[in-house]
Amino acid sequence: MNNFYLFPRILGRFLRSMVVIAICMIGGSLSYATSPQPITPNEIAENIFIGEIYPSGHLYVQSVLEPKKSISWPHELNIFRMNVGVGGAAVIKAEWLKKVFDEYPPAAEGMDGEDDFSHGKICGWHYPARVSGKQSTDDFFATIADNCVKDAELGLYQAKSPVNEAYKVVAGSGAVIFGGADYSVQGLPRPLTKAEASDIEKERAKLGKYESDCTTNPSFIDSAKQLSIVRVLNTLYTLRISEYSNPGCAGHLMEIYVIDVLEKNSLKRSISVARYLGLI
Repeated sequence: MNNFYLFPRILGRFLRSMVVIAICMIGGSLSYATSPQPITPNEIAENIFIGEIYPSGHLYVQSVLEPKKSISWPHELNIFRMNVGVGGAAVIKAEWLKKVFDEYPPAAEGMDGEDDFSHGKICGWHYPARVSGKQSTDDFFATIADNCVKDAELGLYQAKSPVNEAYKVVAGSGAVIFGGADYSVQGLPRPLTKAEASDIEKERAKLGKYESDCTTNPSFIDSAKQLSIVRVLNTLYTLRISEYSNPGCAGHLMEIYVIDVLEKNSLKRSISVARYLGLI
């Protein structure tokens, strides 16, 4: 047979082979890009921060872990609001500005209490006057006015998107990138593990011996209410954020945030961040 007639058939087979190879290569690339990254719950915890963002776009955060040494602050954070709000994106980015030491963010941002009940008045701190109409009633860093203790070290960032109101945030760095947040769980009880329930029973049994001396009723993690759940992109993990207050036995009020690392709804690690608000 004349090679002239064979050539179109050979060329057709060649082109079909190349199409198959190209499809396999593209399919492999997409599969790799969307496959879960090899990150552990402990690595997620090391890359999570928590704090407050303000209308100025300033974001103040602390690590969720107790630092053994000076914190190595990441250059950029992606943040999501802990609870549902009236405006602004649920997930935005913020870039590094500087470390701040011995700071009380609500006053620095002009959102402290009224003059006679402000930290500036009671503690003698020198801050700019409060911005009218901008007082924050549910600030992560807010304390009782006569609690004159500032945070030793915080990271200060600048949001890359407009911020319409102050709100609490959880922030991630590195491979911890947040996807959509679910606020439908807000107000629901945080599920309790068997180990947690057992620990609470032991603590309540110990407390019974001294209960008559208590001025306030302690709270435990079984009183925590969920705020939100957020996906960690390119992983099998989600974060569940919950919160509860604990005045202890003597009225020393703590606000406690519980961050659960979940893999397909299975609890892999739980982190509690306690903020001391003062004596009530």
